[in-house]
Amino acid sequence: MSKIFQLIRGVLFPVTLAWLITGCATTVDDRIQADRERYDAYPADIQANISEGRIEPGYSEDMVRMALGEPDRVGTRITEDTADEVWVYHPPRSRFTVGIGGSTGRRTSSVGIGTGVGVRTGARRGEGKRVIFEEGVVRSVEQTDAE
Repeated sequence: MSKIFQLIRGVLFPVTLAWLITGCATTVDDRIQADRERYDAYPADIQANISEGRIEPGYSEDMVRMALGEPDRVGTRITEDTADEVWVYHPPRSRFTVGIGGSTGRRTSSVGIGTGVGVRTGARRGEGKRVIFEEGVVRSVEQTDAE
């Protein structure tokens, strides 16, 4: 097996795979930086809440997306008086870790490189948060103790 193939198989493939898997998730900071101008236009108390991933009634859909990201599920709650949009956020259920290590031998001319990718998945324990919108504005937030 060629050294290049060994490098690709042993190092680059696992690191690239882990990067692709974890690269799909965004953080609050990523979302703020992606729309910095809008964030900077919010009052200081709303900026602080968004930075902490907190939302309150009266927030717009854009504020919620910036604070919490895209919802895991979107539905509609129909009552006698209204039809509200409901965004559901599930608690995180997977964790990914990547490790890279290396060593060299003192008495030999060998070099060792190794990588590892760890994945921990758990069963979904229910909904973590439900955000209820009325005409594009948060009317209520329901938090569960899902984890």
